[in-house]
Amino acid sequence: VDAEDTAQTGIEQRLLAGEAAFGPLWEAVRDGRPVMFAYRAAGQSEPQQRHLQPWGVVNRHGRWYVAGYDSDRDAARVFRLSRIEGDVRFSGPAGSVIVPEGTDVRETVREWDTQPRAQRTAILRVRQGAGHGIRRHAAPAAEDSASGGTPGSSTGPADGWDTISVPFSDVGWFAEHLASFGADVVALDPADLREAVITQLKGALA
Repeated sequence: VDAEDTAQTGIEQRLLAGEAAFGPLWEAVRDGRPVMFAYRAAGQSEPQQRHLQPWGVVNRHGRWYVAGYDSDRDAARVFRLSRIEGDVRFSGPAGSVIVPEGTDVRETVREWDTQPRAQRTAILRVRQGAGHGIRRHAAPAAEDSASGGTPGSSTGPADGWDTISVPFSDVGWFAEHLASFGADVVALDPADLREAVITQLKGALA
């Protein structure tokens, strides 16, 4: 449910921007400067160097994106800030980026964010009695029809854990979601999802 516009005295709306890339990208948009950064796209094990003429930084559903002209791809592109690795570096002088007339950055991000994405299946270990939020989205497992157990789960050894399968499409978002369960959820497969969760947890530890 989208938040309503309210004018309650003493209440101020705030958006958190914890990504390290936010500051330099905001400066680049403000000053019209091109940038370069390493970006790990969904499903890729290694980041790729990208060169961007940024048009705007937008928050959508609590996640930050930058939209602009990708000179490597010779087309408009949208990048999620949480997938940028390392430093964002300025690659040109101020005023050298020209935003095309009529550009609506929010609409560009909305269209990109609503494009259909291929569904994949994650195999997770979930501590018994925990992870209810992730269990609600578990996909039916073959064991269920015989055992009558929780949908999407299979009964493992009596070690206090269940193995479940859950559909997902966005590695970055789903890794953040899984990491929010802390020690109660372990990503087993696919490998890129597991690595993304580990990266999230290492970042929290740091």
